[in-house]
Amino acid sequence: MIYKIPFFASGVDSFTCLTPMIAFDRLPKNIFDSFLVVSQDTGEIVDILAKKPIISNVNGVKTRAFIFDLFGTRHLAITFNSKMATSKNGEFPPLDVTTFRSAFDYVQRLFGFTISYENFLTSSKVFDCDFKTDFNMLQTDFNWLVKHYSAIPSAKTYMMRKGKMLDVSLGYSGIEFVNRKDATVSQPFVKFYSKLEELEVRSPDYKHHFHPFFNNYNYRRLEVTVKNARAFEQLYKKGLLRNEKQTLLEILSIPQWRCRLIIMDLLEKHANQNYKTAVNLSPVTDKPTPTDFFIGELVAELMENGYTLRNCIGLMEKFPANDKTKAVAKSRLKSRMVKGVRFARLTRKVDSIRLTQKDAWLD
Repeated sequence: MIYKIPFFASGVDSFTCLTPMIAFDRLPKNIFDSFLVVSQDTGEIVDILAKKPIISNVNGVKTRAFIFDLFGTRHLAITFNSKMATSKNGEFPPLDVTTFRSAFDYVQRLFGFTISYENFLTSSKVFDCDFKTDFNMLQTDFNWLVKHYSAIPSAKTYMMRKGKMLDVSLGYSGIEFVNRKDATVSQPFVKFYSKLEELEVRSPDYKHHFHPFFNNYNYRRLEVTVKNARAFEQLYKKGLLRNEKQTLLEILSIPQWRCRLIIMDLLEKHANQNYKTAVNLSPVTDKPTPTDFFIGELVAELMENGYTLRNCIGLMEKFPANDKTKAVAKSRLKSRMVKGVRFARLTRKVDSIRLTQKDAWLD
């Protein structure tokens, strides 16, 4: 079950774009600087590393630029975020075709490169793209939401802070699924968090400069990351994007309603693994893996249509493999099927599945 979130502002929050270096009229000189790696023990030069990134943090607005080789072609990679297009009227606008120009001008002045705005939009490709939706939710409801999703194995929860100290009595400040660095297409990085605490703890300079009077404790954000070209390709195949290869212009032109669909699609990749709402048809001590859960769903679907567990395992006879391989596979599949069905979700009408003890254990 996915908590029904009252959306009111969805869009692109941040991304890194790759632009061919030949598209620039002028590049920042220090992007080509090399730097030395020196041993702390001997003082000797260990290595010479090129492509030193240019990093900037002005009033809490962070960005960086670096050289990136893609299939033998050198690109300039630049990170943009919605803080560059911020306003002081209490709003947190997403990056889109109407707000990105100010972010582009800001970064161009900051790093000192020159390229036409139109050329930058059409020649740049996007990766590591964060989509966000903002919503209001009382702390009691937000606590329930975090607890609901905390049953997912990849979930990591965060408590509210009072100053620099954690305060359990204040409730949850957020939850995230999968380490951002380790995220994949099938296991994307997703997080819920309280915007006010994020500003006070992680971006105090930005809050002080742009939103000094922002104090909405109920302002929440759901954020997901589309990591790479494969992830964009999958969204395209699902019909959530209009084009397979996304230029910067196309990303910025995605309407809010389509952003919401993308966000919910990535959230569902984790929500479908929720084991908290489970039914035990017999005593179980071990927790099923995502594979167990998926197999259980497939078997439950077949059983609702008249199959038995014995019939389902018999389907293995159709797999192209030798007898020994089939026997091992059938044994593993049998245990996974039983475990998966016993952990059938409440969202399915479990009572309609007639599962006898004999059929379950296949003695």
